[in-house]
Amino acid sequence: MAYPYFQKELNQEAINVYLAQQYIPAPDTIFKNVFKLTPGTYLHFANGESSNHVYWDLEEKFRNRDIQNLSEQDYADQLDQLLTKSVEYRMISDVPLGGFLSGGIDSSLIVALMQKNSSIPVQSFTIGFDEQPYNEAPYAKQVADYLGTDHHEVYLSVNQAKQYIDAIPEFYDEPFADNSQLSTMLVSQIAREHVTVSLSGDAGDELFCGYKVYDYMNKFNKFRLPSKLLKMGNKILPLKSIAEKLTNPWTANIPFNIASKSDIVNYNYAIFKDLYGDLTKSDFEIHPKFKQYLSVSNNSQENRMIQDMLTYLPDDILTKVDRASMSVSLEARTPILDHNIVEHSFNIPHHLKYKQGSKKHILKQVLYRYLPQEIMDRPKKGFSVPVYQWIAEDYDKY
Repeated sequence: MAYPYFQKELNQEAINVYLAQQYIPAPDTIFKNVFKLTPGTYLHFANGESSNHVYWDLEEKFRNRDIQNLSEQDYADQLDQLLTKSVEYRMISDVPLGGFLSGGIDSSLIVALMQKNSSIPVQSFTIGFDEQPYNEAPYAKQVADYLGTDHHEVYLSVNQAKQYIDAIPEFYDEPFADNSQLSTMLVSQIAREHVTVSLSGDAGDELFCGYKVYDYMNKFNKFRLPSKLLKMGNKILPLKSIAEKLTNPWTANIPFNIASKSDIVNYNYAIFKDLYGDLTKSDFEIHPKFKQYLSVSNNSQENRMIQDMLTYLPDDILTKVDRASMSVSLEARTPILDHNIVEHSFNIPHHLKYKQGSKKHILKQVLYRYLPQEIMDRPKKGFSVPVYQWIAEDYDKY
């Protein structure tokens, strides 16, 4: 941006995918002719020429996985050992160290393993909200009390959040709509007052089938045949208009647009295609990056998991944590992303990750070795921010 001859021309295709995904996946950026490196690659520049090299290929590792006929206990034992070793390795530091603790499965497991590897109370950090549906601070406090960590808790108000909004473009570089960036910036600031390094539980959802989207895909699979029949019979428009009157547009669109495996894996495109087209004033098609992983597995959930590992995880989750933590010079480390754990997760049968509707099943079995099941068994909320309530409150003032 500081280079005087840089042509700041917007990339229309990047804007389109941003509206659908809320982030811009690598290698694209918001500007034409400006690119990001994709995961597992490095750039070599010499004598005026550059070349891109792949040093670790996640998709290749998945295709070459080796699923053995082991018991659930054996898989849990192996995962426990790898996670313990990864956490222990990332606790090596000559500066004060702590861990982010949301009270969810992933962060609770990482902090539990940190405490297992420490002779003194580990410092843990969490964010709370006055808006109760979003507030997981009491759950994090329960976990911290059970583990005996030195726990730090702070609540984020709408006024505090507003103070961070002006800083978002400075640290995030391009449009980025994950609103939990606000709470991540605050928890990083609180952590930095006490430590210089903090471990996080990111990547557990992608590796072990933890997002609600994986539940939706099972449900949407039931609409494939009806959607095909509706399209073949040209019955969509009249029925669709009736459905929209009876329910909201999001729900009404599902039976009419979920007709293929691609529609299921990328349901946000399929359902909101008409809306995106209106917004962008163009024919809105799915970005090629979100089509290329459909052949990786015969299982739609696994297809989406691989897609999330190569898009949502690096370009949203890790971007969010990196920019937020480094905005206050805090180093964030991610033990679950150790390549040994990633490769091991590929060798675990899918039915041990998503077992009879229970997400992250095998990861939970490891967690229950360190924390009572009754503390952890509750619906997943994610690191959400009550931004819609805050916006509504502002509108009510005028």
